[in-house]
Parts: sequence; structure tokens; C-alpha cells
Amino acid sequence: MPVFCVRHCESEFNQHRRLGTISDPERFVDCSLTKEGMRQAEQLRTKLNILLAADPLILVSPLTRALQTLELAIPSERLQELREGQKLQVFPLLREHLEEPCDIGSDPRKLKNEFPWCSFESLEPLWYLNEQQKQIINHSTPNEHQTYWPILASHLETEDQLLERVEKTKKHISTNIEQHHTILLFGHANFFHRFTGTKLFDPDTNEYDYFGQWLANGEIYELEWPRTE
Repeated sequence: MPVFCVRHCESEFNQHRRLGTISDPERFVDCSLTKEGMRQAEQLRTKLNILLAADPLILVSPLTRALQTLELAIPSERLQELREGQKLQVFPLLREHLEEPCDIGSDPRKLKNEFPWCSFESLEPLWYLNEQQKQIINHSTPNEHQTYWPILASHLETEDQLLERVEKTKKHISTNIEQHHTILLFGHANFFHRFTGTKLFDPDTNEYDYFGQWLANGEIYELEWPRTE
């Protein structure tokens, strides 16, 4: 049964990193798509219309760039149908590996105003942090922009913490795949790299590493999910 990984389209952070013009990383907190990213998302409509015929379950990262990709790639009336049919879920485990300010998310109240077609009722205020990071934040004072980046910069999400989220996501898919048959995931490059990967020994580094698919902006990658026994 198929699971489709859809990486978000070009974001402002992607563009500036490509151009080498990132001077103030904090300005990219939960950044949006670029005009090129919006064009890429609209171009996904033809492919996604075919996948939507299977009446899939859609899980989307709550980061703005993933939500915008979904919003532009699927017609608004279809998004409403998916939500009403409980086939559209905001899924915080799909968020990107928190390594940069752009991986810090927005408050659910802000997201609700920007994306009224989606339900954020189950989203916690600090949904983009793991439990260890939340404890650190709860004992500190944020900067004037409420980004927490000066604190989080020295408490980034570890590889093991990311892999724990990947495994939880896989379990969720295995639990739901029999009912929905097809699942679409709207997410991020680093997460999908681990999600599609296998941990193997790398003779070049003499260490174990994950070998998975590195998706381009707006790329769709299909996995065949095993049936549960």
C-alpha cells in the first residue's frame, strides 16, 4: 500500500541559503514559500489530483512552508472535504529536524488565522519542541521576538530524538494504512531522509549513517508500505 512523501516547495530560507545571503537566520523563523515555491506548489496539482482519487489520509507538518505547499497544491474545496471527512490531520511529529531558526514553529492561534481550512485544536503551544527542550524553555525568558532561538541554539534536537519521531510516525502509519490504503505526508527534507533511509555502515567515515532519499523542493516520493500482520 502506497505512502507518498511530499517535500515542501522552495522556502525563503532555501532560497537565501542557495544564494548565500543568510546574514540574520532569525528572520526566517517559520518562514514562508517564495514566489518560486508557490509556483512549484501549484504545479503539483496535476499529480496530486491523481493521488486524491484514492481518497487518502493526509498528514501535514504544522510548519508554515508545509501548510502553504498543501494549500496551493490542493483546491480549497477539496481541502474542506478532507477536513470534514477527517482525512486531513496536522501531525507535529512530521516537523523538520530542529537545526535552524526556520524550524521553529508558530503559535497555533496564528496558524488558525492563516490556515482556516485546517484544524489546530490538538496542537500544543510549543509543538515544535521535544520534552527536553520544553523544560529548558519553561525555565528561561524568550527574546523580544519570542523565537527562543538564542536558547535553542545550544539545545538543538539530537539525531536520536529525530529518529524517535520517525519511528513514532511509522507506527502511526502502520496503524492507519489498512483503513486508508493510501497516505500522503507533507513534510521536510531531513525528516524524509531518515524516514526513507536505512542505517548502514559507511566505510568512508567509519561510522554508521542513514542512507535515504534526499527530496528536492516539491518532489513526491512513493514508498510501498508493508501490510500489517
